[in-house]
Amino acid sequence: MQAFGWTWEYVDELDFPRVNAIYRGLAKHPPVHWCAAAFVKFKPQATPAGSDGGSAPKPSETFAAFGGRLLDE
Repeated sequence: MQAFGWTWEYVDELDFPRVNAIYRGLAKHPPVHWCAAAFVKFKPQATPAGSDGGSAPKPSETFAAFGGRLLDE
């Protein structure tokens, strides 16, 4: 979403073959901000316990349930 400036509604309409194709493309040509973060060895700050806003499944869990994987795994 962030790399493309898409809305949640648009992302919600994507099917798994299209998402898979997007991830394959990003693996070959990652966004510049991913490259910059890797170059400076950026590590995100830990989220305080209880501040995630709910118990929704993580995207990686959803993709794993369908045999997919995320680029950052």
